Amino acid sequence: MVKEGVEDCRWFIHDREEVKSRKSKVHTMNGVLVDRAWKELRVADVVKIQKDEYFLSDLMLLSSSYEDDICYVETMNLNGEANLKIKHCMKCTSGFDDAVKFDMFNGTIKM
Repeated sequence: MVKEGVEDCRWFIHDREEVKSRKSKVHTMNGVLVDRAWKELRVADVVKIQKDEYFLSDLMLLSSSYEDDICYVETMNLNGEANLKIKHCMKCTSGFDDAVKFDMFNGTIKM
């Protein structure tokens, strides 16, 4: 039983490091998108997620390529539900279909 516990712990650490090393496209100045590991993401980073791309962190939907400004998110890893959740983007950022437009964007999130 101890051996299985040690192996489970090793897999947990390995999986956590592998997941945190995955990369996403992050917006920088002048409309440039660069690859950055998830463990290097910070609050207020603007991340571009492609269709069927897996992502780890909580994100706020600013814009979508769908015409009704929505996206579908599968939350299987969070709550075990396999059905897709509909998320709506913010109206003030719905037209931001180009990375260059985020250069002019300045906002504050209040909770």
